[in-house]
Amino acid sequence: MFELSNKDLGIMSVTLQAAGAGLSAVNAFYSVKSAKYQARSQALDLQFQATMAGMNARQAEQQAQGLLYAGNQEIAARTMQYAQAQASERTRQGASGATVGVGSSAELSRSIEYAKDVDRYTISANSIRAANAARMQKTNLLAQQSILGTQARSLLRTSGASSAAGTAFGTLLGASAGAVGNYATMRHLGVF
Repeated sequence: MFELSNKDLGIMSVTLQAAGAGLSAVNAFYSVKSAKYQARSQALDLQFQATMAGMNARQAEQQAQGLLYAGNQEIAARTMQYAQAQASERTRQGASGATVGVGSSAELSRSIEYAKDVDRYTISANSIRAANAARMQKTNLLAQQSILGTQARSLLRTSGASSAAGTAFGTLLGASAGAVGNYATMRHLGVF
């Protein structure tokens, strides 16, 4: 059978412990590197999300302005329709020989004017309400952009804070201390 002396076992023990220390240092180095790359990747993803939130916020503002413009256009079209209806009614009344602006003719004119005002206020209120909803969405998106940007900057700062080489060196020192201690114990016991 194959037999090893205490000295051979001691040398193997110290050698394997030193090799383990080296492997631990390499593992620590690449673990820190991997964590840095992962943090940078997350930061880039957050920056992208922040950029998209900013773009969506700008679109929400454009939508709000478009809604207000469309509301104004609709008010103008309705006002023209009511003006045309009022002119047609006056023409019809004048052609029939009625006195325009007196009695039921005046009431009809006031009714048309009232309906025009109600429509105008309703359209205006609806377009303002819709524009405010779009602007609320814009505000939320801008807040989201700010939060995501802050998170991205924080990740970028922290990803550069730890040193892969320093971590590997610290691991190597710690593990080597164990190997040196083991060697000193074996030497004290007379194995070497």
